[in-house]
Amino acid sequence: MRALLIVFIFHFHSYAQVALNGDFLESIIAKYNIPALSVNYSVQNENIVSQSKGVRKLNYSEPVQSIDQWHLGSCTKSMTAFLTAKLVDLGFVKWNDKISDHLQIFSDDDEYRNVTVEMLLAHRGGFKKSFSDLVNKKYDNNPISSRDQRKEIMTVLTKFKNFKVGEYQYSNIGYIIVGHILEEVSNQSYEDLLKKYLFGPLEMKSCGFGPTSDGNSLNSIWGHFFYDGILKAYHFDNPKVYSPAGRVHCNTKDWHKYLKEVLKGVNKNSDFLSKSSFEKLFKTYDEAHFGYTFGGWVWKRLKNGNRVLWHNGSNNLNYADVIIDPDKNKILTINLNARKNAEQVVSEVRKRLFFKLN
Repeated sequence: MRALLIVFIFHFHSYAQVALNGDFLESIIAKYNIPALSVNYSVQNENIVSQSKGVRKLNYSEPVQSIDQWHLGSCTKSMTAFLTAKLVDLGFVKWNDKISDHLQIFSDDDEYRNVTVEMLLAHRGGFKKSFSDLVNKKYDNNPISSRDQRKEIMTVLTKFKNFKVGEYQYSNIGYIIVGHILEEVSNQSYEDLLKKYLFGPLEMKSCGFGPTSDGNSLNSIWGHFFYDGILKAYHFDNPKVYSPAGRVHCNTKDWHKYLKEVLKGVNKNSDFLSKSSFEKLFKTYDEAHFGYTFGGWVWKRLKNGNRVLWHNGSNNLNYADVIIDPDKNKILTINLNARKNAEQVVSEVRKRLFFKLN
């Protein structure tokens, strides 16, 4: 069996190297008019096969590098769920804890007070997708700490109830609530918790929060926004209050360190979390709604019938997409530093590498 696995991995890597070499990525960049594209393969603990092409900033010649950080957008949500599972294992919080167990926001007769942590993680809390533009602008470049931002924004949470509790409604706000609950039970900021319990143990040294660019130089990747027919580079991200919902960035090597741990967890080969926590993360809340799990992932099927975990994310300036195939021990990530034409780009790359979804 081991010999067959070795043969498979060798064949897979050889094919991936051929498929990603040549001008394939350059042709995709030219066809869809995007600044840069990174495609990365890994199989279990074997070395990553990676190709990144294009430029860090449109209209400049500085090429993207293998060490560059890419913005993960809402793929951060899977990390927030992972962190929640870790704090469950440590006894800080329970999956079925109610909002009212930790935050005094809703009145005694308000059903939203009974929304649980696991419901929020599975987008069943009944909250709107995001806060209003007025609220967002208040926290843009706001000097107060991210934790204090989240503490303050909880006071206006009642204005963003909009859907029936228990029904699927994608919500960044739900993940922000979870992030703040974790802060309250641990007396640490969400960002520090993620560094302590995920980035640190997995040696994800390139990971951080917010824009990948520094706003001045070409030393890192810039995000790009398509507006009024023009694609333009911007140094921008959502306010710090959104960190639990989508502000992590890291290079592809560190991104795959985390994803390999996820893969090991799905296949019950990891002791990073308890067995019960891994089972919870990858359990679907309701198969009728895209196979959404409590871990922020979605179960889908490939054309070949394999069941795979899928996630994507975007802050509208960048795009990240990941597929994990537990049966084949494969991981495919695709990153762009623009939101424009992202779905078409991802579709072509998947097709090239036999990861076409049903």
